[in-house]
Amino acid sequence: TSFSSEWGRIISLLILATTSIIALLTCPYSKVEESFNIQATHDLYYYGISPAWNSSWGTDNGDDDNVKLPYDHLKYPGVVPRTFAGPLILSTIVRFLTIILSPLVSIYLHPMAIQSLSRFFLLLLNIHALWRLACASDRKFGTSMAAGQRNDSNTTEEKRRKKTRFVGAYFLLITACQFHLPYYGSRMLPNIMALPLVVHSYAYWFDGNIRLSCSLLVIAAAVFRCDIIILLFTIGLCMLLRREMTIPQALIIGVTSGIIALGMTATFDSILWGRIVWPEGEVLFFNTVENKSSEWGRSPWHWYGTRALPRAMLCTAFLVPLSFIRLPEYIVSCEWDWRRRRQNHSKKDGKLSSPPKIFPDNDDDRALIDGRIFEFLFPVLSFVALYSFLPHKEMRFIFPALPILNVAAAIGLARIHENTFPASAVVVKGKDKEDQNLTAALKKKHVVSYTARFLFLCGTLAILFTFIGSYVFLLVSKNNYPGGAALEMLVKHVDQQLSRKGDNSIEKKNIRVYIDVASSMSGVSLFGQRSASFAADMMGAEWSFEKSGYEQENQFDENQLISKDITHCLSEKETGFKGFHVVGISHGLPRLDVRKLQIHTEEAIFILERDGWKQ
Repeated sequence: TSFSSEWGRIISLLILATTSIIALLTCPYSKVEESFNIQATHDLYYYGISPAWNSSWGTDNGDDDNVKLPYDHLKYPGVVPRTFAGPLILSTIVRFLTIILSPLVSIYLHPMAIQSLSRFFLLLLNIHALWRLACASDRKFGTSMAAGQRNDSNTTEEKRRKKTRFVGAYFLLITACQFHLPYYGSRMLPNIMALPLVVHSYAYWFDGNIRLSCSLLVIAAAVFRCDIIILLFTIGLCMLLRREMTIPQALIIGVTSGIIALGMTATFDSILWGRIVWPEGEVLFFNTVENKSSEWGRSPWHWYGTRALPRAMLCTAFLVPLSFIRLPEYIVSCEWDWRRRRQNHSKKDGKLSSPPKIFPDNDDDRALIDGRIFEFLFPVLSFVALYSFLPHKEMRFIFPALPILNVAAAIGLARIHENTFPASAVVVKGKDKEDQNLTAALKKKHVVSYTARFLFLCGTLAILFTFIGSYVFLLVSKNNYPGGAALEMLVKHVDQQLSRKGDNSIEKKNIRVYIDVASSMSGVSLFGQRSASFAADMMGAEWSFEKSGYEQENQFDENQLISKDITHCLSEKETGFKGFHVVGISHGLPRLDVRKLQIHTEEAIFILERDGWKQ
């Protein structure tokens, strides 16, 4: 019995889920790009929307509502506002789970577990979207009428014999063996918040549902990431040129979806920000009109093509050209021609069995170029090309391109698979005697192509080497969060001091921690701070935090550390704090030494303690 593509998808899905969860557990902390969504998820889980709602409708009394509101974003607003749509969805799911499990466990008392659960549910949304795209890929590229006759034939074999490609299974497998989508799939970046909508849009696009496909892109651009509008432009333009929709239809879809999305995000976000705001509108103005994104760094125009995509795809990038070039078929054909000529010159009797025909005989399908993927690949590559004009570049900006490139790589590997195992690529539906005889006859036609098997070995090695490279990336990334690790080290240090026998001084139980910008950017979150407070409560201590920020009012100097009775500091500076000494060091800034096959780290965050605090 042939191994079905559905079982292949299920196994590949399990592999993808496994690699993604391993990445989540290996790197439990967050970085500055995730800061807003992490802190917002914390605030909405523990405080909800009620404080902001009451403040907006004037049910609270006071001169300055923002001072009383417990939300982190009001004190540390950042450069541009962001939407609360993603944090609201994740915090609501986790709060619902908390209620269900309350008779068994108090998740509320485990903040870091809540952070991981929030990331896990975001990961589930992304994996579900990738699964749908895998199924849509099989429907679009996975089956076609088997060869042996032309398409206008009405023979029983052609009606019932279909070629099944493992496109969906290979798509999930390739994605699982890469680094970026499994690793970032659980990270609360605005790009990742938008990714499920984009991937679902691709699935509808493959299925020919143009209206839903475009609507999801409009919502993703209006709510989560304004740069999706570039992808919407390239895809929409190709749809118009292919006459898959008309200009009036495009306007109706865009205006309708845009009004609905804008109404939801502007209403909800205005309540939490305390002013009328469309977050992604301000981001779009900041990045385009003011062009201030370049202040965070510039890269050459070719960076996405020469650095980002090769690093994201690794060895699987070599499979992409095979999605539109029938190179495996032609190489195998050359092998058979050579074997026939060699046999004709041989003195031995007998004939070489003909290779099984699993490709149609019509002229279009026998051409060297298979252009079916072009209508999907070209708009996505155009999106990357247009994005290259912006001077500030980051890998996460082109995450929407990776799923389509992985589909192309999967088609290439499935093409090799079909030439290596022709009989396994043929499915005969039915269980009667005629079907069984037909299946047996097809398997008898199968003759080994050594060239095809060599190509399949190369494809398998490409996936294996990609997986090894991704594992190395994960080991390196594990050391990218020295701030989070430093806070955990500080909690253990304080617990050890407070648990010393006969140590009941009141001074030691009032712990005030200063967190500098570098620590906040590399892993310290409100979940971590609350976890430290809960741990200290069990020891009879009381923790409080003073966090520095980019905002002028959030800058700290040495005098403030003294006046606010700071007992501990997490800082990237070892010196400059009079009256403090180092009690621990968290290493970070990882660097891979390829020659020595080692990961080198540097002293990143210093844990400082006030002199005399232990007396």
